[in-house]
Amino acid sequence: PPREVDYQLKGTAAKTVLHLAHTGFAADASHQALEIAGLFGLSPVAFRNTVADCWDYQLNALGDYCENHVNQARTVSWARQSIQMSFADAWSRLSGGILHAEAAAGQKAHKAADVKTSLDGLQPGDRYSFHAATGDTFTGKVLTYKANKQFGGTVENMNGILRIVLSYTVGRPDLTVWLARYGADLSATEQTWDKLFEQRWTNVLAKSLI
Repeated sequence: PPREVDYQLKGTAAKTVLHLAHTGFAADASHQALEIAGLFGLSPVAFRNTVADCWDYQLNALGDYCENHVNQARTVSWARQSIQMSFADAWSRLSGGILHAEAAAGQKAHKAADVKTSLDGLQPGDRYSFHAATGDTFTGKVLTYKANKQFGGTVENMNGILRIVLSYTVGRPDLTVWLARYGADLSATEQTWDKLFEQRWTNVLAKSLI
């Protein structure tokens, strides 16, 4: 059957609530339909779960945007690496090395007990601070987390939002690091920063996920 997205907004003086339902994921859906979408080898149930995870991130990101970044300019950096291993193995390398590097010289690691410095055991709402093998530092609040699949969080030190996700692109499994920064202008300097961020992450992912 065709898939449909229904949404409803309910507003009060204090807040707005969005109800969303994405339907049409029949358990006996043809694998041919998934192949047409480029999702080779992905079972119907796994495809439904992948869509659900995406909505989980997107809706949390929408909430962050509406509360903190309305009408602010945005720049985006995006690095993607195809993988030839299980999601669990790729996530282990991510949490055990790429995002578990020592703080760079001159940077102080967060020591507060309520600030998580690793992907292990994260929950939405947790405070986190990661020092990456690229030299980047991300500090903020966890918006969504699913082990071996997805991390999404605000990045307060960059006035932005970060998503790291394992997914299928044109049938191939890959790991994506996506960073949006708000309030930044679109000058050549900012565009150069975005490109350098992408290059750093592309290089690290290529070396770490082989």
